[in-house]
Amino acid sequence: MWIRPLAAALTVSAAVFGACATRASADTITFDVPVSGMVTNACTGEQVVIDGTQHFKVTDNSSLSGIKSEIETNLTGVTGTTLTGVRYVMNDQTSDMEHADFDPTGDAQLTMENTTIMNRQGQTSGLLTGDDFRLHVLTHLTVVDGVPHADHSDLSSDCR
Repeated sequence: MWIRPLAAALTVSAAVFGACATRASADTITFDVPVSGMVTNACTGEQVVIDGTQHFKVTDNSSLSGIKSEIETNLTGVTGTTLTGVRYVMNDQTSDMEHADFDPTGDAQLTMENTTIMNRQGQTSGLLTGDDFRLHVLTHLTVVDGVPHADHSDLSSDCR
């Protein structure tokens, strides 16, 4: 499910970076990509067929000295149904920010944050742990003079 939208975002980002490499003004491109496929609710084990739209916002402020970019994606109100007819609503928000010098011993900062929510609609599954899935991922890396100085990752998921 994530391969095609991610590939599309990276392709657009590469095009934006190449087109903007000689100037320092920020350029922003927004576009939508249809999303459909099978995902699993980790709380119930149910396979959910989803359908909706993923929205992208790609901002580039690169120059000849470095890359400054941000990619935001979100799925809002994507709906899904299991083979037994149970309905789901899924939301997902991702933010990816990158700042890097083109100098091999230069500085870089990378931050990626993602939140995914799958809400089971109507009936409950009867699980004591809950049947709505929540996932949060945060990753950050800072490099100064070519040496990593901060490396942080946080992953949390729960069933509500």
